[in-house]
Amino acid sequence: MAAAPKLQRRIDELQKLEQEEISSYDDPRTSAARMKLDDTLVSIFGADSLDYDRYQVHSLANMGPMTFGGGPTPPQQIIENYKGGIREAITKTQTALDMVDERIAENNHTEGTDNTPGPVPAAAIRLSRRVFVVHGHDGEAKVQVARFLEKLTLEPVILHEQPNKGRTIIEKFEDYSDVGFAVVLMTPDDIGGTKSQEDAFQARARQNVVFELGYFAGKLGRSRVCALLSDSNIEKPSDIAGVVYLEMDGGGAWQLDLFKEIRAAGIEVDANAII
Repeated sequence: MAAAPKLQRRIDELQKLEQEEISSYDDPRTSAARMKLDDTLVSIFGADSLDYDRYQVHSLANMGPMTFGGGPTPPQQIIENYKGGIREAITKTQTALDMVDERIAENNHTEGTDNTPGPVPAAAIRLSRRVFVVHGHDGEAKVQVARFLEKLTLEPVILHEQPNKGRTIIEKFEDYSDVGFAVVLMTPDDIGGTKSQEDAFQARARQNVVFELGYFAGKLGRSRVCALLSDSNIEKPSDIAGVVYLEMDGGGAWQLDLFKEIRAAGIEVDANAII
């Protein structure tokens, strides 16, 4: 999902929450809403960006006047504190949305008269340092890639390690897919081919891996997607041309090749990290 619709979804959720009378600081709805908002801001701007620092919401409760004397805060005061804090969060998130829309409009104007909304330019918003790791059943290969990304001070995003928060798989996938780069691990977990040539079946990646390869090629652009093949004989999707395929050799040369692809995509990484 693009940046603007995700921010609008968070605003809609906050506006709905504002209508509730939240009378306890331990209400789980507030922590869930703040976490979702924070995840969205990180996925769009990156956790180490100035924009994230500017629009981050630390609490949905505006604490208001202090109550002395050791007694508990009256429920009505807590309700008012949350309504004020949520309104401030809505205003801040709306400002972030307006800024994103403005940058998209400026980018479209620079590129020509095409009125179709395009991606937020990398020069305006630094590419996220989050890297989505698509994988099949090879847990060892998944761990190798994740540890390598961490050496580059990038944040690997592995879907099953993220909290569900009541979302369906596709909702969870959409929410975590706003990343700077995607690495797709193609491991020989399945076999297949045409029905008339069963004796010529080839090893292939799982269907969800191939689907997510195409998804990220369309969402991020082919230059920000890299497929890692754990076996040179694995079948490559015939209708996804232009995606970089690297062989995950046992000697580790794939690490330098992947480093080059990530850097070429516009993400700052230090070569000293892989020496």
